[in-house]
Amino acid sequence: MKIIIFCFVLFLIINEEKLGNVVSACACAETPFEKMYCDSEWVAHVLPIKKEEIKINNWTQIRYEVNVLDSYKPINETNCEHKNKTDYIITPSRDNDCSLHLTINESEYLIGGKYDNNGNKLINDCNIHIKWEELKDEIKESLNNGILKIIAKMM
Repeated sequence: MKIIIFCFVLFLIINEEKLGNVVSACACAETPFEKMYCDSEWVAHVLPIKKEEIKINNWTQIRYEVNVLDSYKPINETNCEHKNKTDYIITPSRDNDCSLHLTINESEYLIGGKYDNNGNKLINDCNIHIKWEELKDEIKESLNNGILKIIAKMM
């Protein structure tokens, strides 16, 4: 019996990293779209064109190069000059850190997230990320006519 317990403990020690990934999975709260929009520091309609791994402060991250098709936020219009240009979006590389997976050169997305201290755009699986073709027409219309900007200013 002692041998079985010893082997089990040894198994747990050896596989701690692998088991940790299973136990500590990403969990996002159910949040209405309008609240996610208001909580986002930036929101854009993008087409991902490239994906690469990069190191930031010794952490491996995924950086997506995207074509910005339209920019809806920040509310300060002077920061929206990125429309129709290439930009970069960073997400964690590990799924248990809420990594976001975007399809390259196939699907357009409405995405939103936060800025880091260096001005990099950050996103994870808990932020806005909806395939453009799955987005409700009423939300597309609200984005284009500025209704969501008005809601964001009021909150």
